[in-house]
Amino acid sequence: MAHVDYRWSPRPRLYRMTHRILSGPVLAYFKAEVSGIEHIPQQGATILACNHLSNLDPLLLGAVCPRRINFLAKIELFRIPVFAWLIRSYGAIPLQRSASDPEAMRLVEQVLERGELLALFPEGTRSRDGQLKPFRFGAARLALKYSCPLVPAAIVGTERAMPAGARWPRRVPVKIRFGPPLDLAPYRYAQTGATPEAHMLEEATALLRATVQRLKTELESAGAAQDVQHEHRP
Repeated sequence: MAHVDYRWSPRPRLYRMTHRILSGPVLAYFKAEVSGIEHIPQQGATILACNHLSNLDPLLLGAVCPRRINFLAKIELFRIPVFAWLIRSYGAIPLQRSASDPEAMRLVEQVLERGELLALFPEGTRSRDGQLKPFRFGAARLALKYSCPLVPAAIVGTERAMPAGARWPRRVPVKIRFGPPLDLAPYRYAQTGATPEAHMLEEATALLRATVQRLKTELESAGAAQDVQHEHRP
C-alpha cells in the first residue's frame, strides 16, 4: 500500500483560475439554487458544516462559495497519483477514517490558525438513504477551540445527481442553503484553546445537527412544492 504524505499544500492561483472558469458551468449544469451565501464570513478562520450525500458535495460547495474551501478527503484518494495532486491543489487534507488521525487534525488546525475556511461533513461519510446520520464532535470542537464561526449548510439533490457507484453525474437540480453562524457562546470555554468538556461538545453538536436538519427539510419542502406546481401546469 502506497505511503501518503500528510501535508496541506493548496495552490490558490490554480484554485482562483479554475473557479472563475468552471463554477458558472458547473452550477448551470446542475441548475443549482443557492441561498444564504451572505452568511459565510468574508475573511478569518471559519468552519462550514454540511450534510453529505454524494462525492459531488465538495465540488458544488466549492463552486458556490466565494472563498477558497479546504476540506478533508479519505486517504485512499491520495494514493491515486494524478488525482492526489489535483485535490491537494484544491486544499484537500488526507484523513484516515477507520481510526483516530492526529496528523489530519494537525493539518486542520493549521488551516484554521492561518485564518482559512474549512468545510467539514460531520456525518463522517455519505448518507446512503438520504437521512441525516449522527454527527461527530469534530466541527463543534474546532469551532469552540478556535472561537471561529460555525456556519451550518445543507445540500439536496446530489444523491440523485451522482449516487454511490455512478461514474458520471446526471443533470439533476441541486439546492444548497447556508444558515447564519451558530451562537456557541453558551458552550464557549473560559480560554480559547482550552480542552472542551464532554457535555459542551454534545450540546453544541446537537445544535449543529438540528440546524442542518432544519435547513435540509426547508430545501426538501421547497423542492416538493415546485414538483407539485410543475404537475399542475397546463
